[in-house]
Amino acid sequence: MKNPLFRFLYSKVALVLDEPTFWWKLEYRLCGKFWGMPTKDLRRLWCDGIEPTDYHLTDQSPSITGRIWLGIGPDLQEKWWFTLLLPKPVSSRENIDWATLLPPDNVTKWIAVEWDQRHIEIDPAVAVPDID
Repeated sequence: MKNPLFRFLYSKVALVLDEPTFWWKLEYRLCGKFWGMPTKDLRRLWCDGIEPTDYHLTDQSPSITGRIWLGIGPDLQEKWWFTLLLPKPVSSRENIDWATLLPPDNVTKWIAVEWDQRHIEIDPAVAVPDID
């Protein structure tokens, strides 16, 4: 992409995701973020699947919850819970802008790991740029 006009136009194209693609991309984004975590305990984590089960779309604090399969090191895999926080209530799954829920590669602080509860909270709205 050497042409500046093409680069500009490409950067303005909205990323459109359907729901199945979103969950697949989130799984891989989590793996990448875990790999780059500052502590060894967190770097050992990897994601092997996400299964949304409950959609709390019209709640005052809307979210999607479900199961997430986390690998811990090379030999252990556990089924945890996850919560994906949504920025605002929506009337249906079809009205979710999935692309806005997928944090870019260059942001951090959107994952909270609660070891004791075997729970991951994902909040794209609190993401901040990585410090290089």
